[in-house]
Amino acid sequence: MDLKSGPIERPPSWNRLLNQAADLTRPLAEKSVAKLQAQAEACWHDTADFCAGPPVAPARQIALVEPTSGGEKAPAPKITVGTRVLIIGDSQTVGPYGKTIDELARATGATVSTHASWGASPPWFFSGHEAYKNWSRDSTGQQETQMKASTPLLNDLLAAERPDVVVVTMGGNMIASGASQADVTLQVSQIGNAVSASGAQLIWVGPPKYDPDKRSPELVEQFYQKLENIVPEFGRLIDSRKHISEYAGSDGLHYSGDKGEKIARQWANGVFQEIQKLD
Repeated sequence: MDLKSGPIERPPSWNRLLNQAADLTRPLAEKSVAKLQAQAEACWHDTADFCAGPPVAPARQIALVEPTSGGEKAPAPKITVGTRVLIIGDSQTVGPYGKTIDELARATGATVSTHASWGASPPWFFSGHEAYKNWSRDSTGQQETQMKASTPLLNDLLAAERPDVVVVTMGGNMIASGASQADVTLQVSQIGNAVSASGAQLIWVGPPKYDPDKRSPELVEQFYQKLENIVPEFGRLIDSRKHISEYAGSDGLHYSGDKGEKIARQWANGVFQEIQKLD
């Protein structure tokens, strides 16, 4: 028998059978593939939702403690509710600077007592030297101004007020007296030893800027160097000058008039904010 090469010729009935089989199976395959795709897609979404978790409402931004630039929490304010504060000073504390410091401290909810003597240096708070003017504000907020009155004794104030923090604003009269390093060391140590013995923390605020014709910046700088040599042994030293734009007043030393009083209040605010950041 001769075999002929070339495509096999199928009877028409075979072709119809093959076509019918293809028609029968094609919808089933397509349906199965579509179903598998839909199931796979649903499964993917379910898995993604499970991993992500349920929707979360936007977080409320509540800053209980302001973070520092490094992401760490800022330290608590030095003076706050419950802190007991004693402030002593000279004529700058009798004026708008001292009264503003007193008000700022009280505004925190702290218990504050302020005593200032015009012309005072540290020894006055141990000898009771008579001052031209005394101004005080007790822990209840009652103010009193006395002329030619004795300077209150620091040890009595410490015993009565039992402070956690003692803020001292003195230095101008020490400059005026030409105090040497030995003098400054002795006078600061008097205050420092008394405060340390009471268990309180000492913060010493140095003198401000003056009229350069009345008291030169170089002289004030030399005095600050003397303070820096002794104050850190007992507490913290704050340089008032960096919180003052310029001097304004009538006598070259004290801040007076509308401009001078405004600068004194700014000075007090700057000093107080620095105190609040101390550790």
